[in-house]
Amino acid sequence: MNTRIIRKIFYVYLAVLALFLIVKTNWSVQGLVNTISLARDSRAAGGWNINLVPFRTIGSQVALFPSGYAMVSLFGNILLFIPMGILYRFSGFEKGGFIRFLLLTVLYILLIECIQFVSMLGSFDVDDIILNVSGALIGYAWCKVLASKKE
Repeated sequence: MNTRIIRKIFYVYLAVLALFLIVKTNWSVQGLVNTISLARDSRAAGGWNINLVPFRTIGSQVALFPSGYAMVSLFGNILLFIPMGILYRFSGFEKGGFIRFLLLTVLYILLIECIQFVSMLGSFDVDDIILNVSGALIGYAWCKVLASKKE
């Protein structure tokens, strides 16, 4: 497939992914207002929607296994980002190498986490960054392995 088309698909994927991660299930104005209101009340009471301790959230999710929420949270944060690694590899950006991919991926995820925190539509969670980057790396590595098998 043409790299131009794949790049367009990649950009659409990034935009839809950002919208999904920021808005989540609050697809109504009232849902968004309620989420922001709850976060504002939590902040007023001293609770901030932030986790900077690695594996805190992941550990609590693992403890809840096999509950539906824990599985969706853990695996969803990985699965949603596998296409990022795949699309990046096929979009012609690969010329920048692995370090560029990793840097751009981390910056994109940090931006999403910061938007969630500032907008009060979600939380800034270092564990989300770990899981999201893991998913992107799985997609990237998968393509690398497939490419090496073709040679």
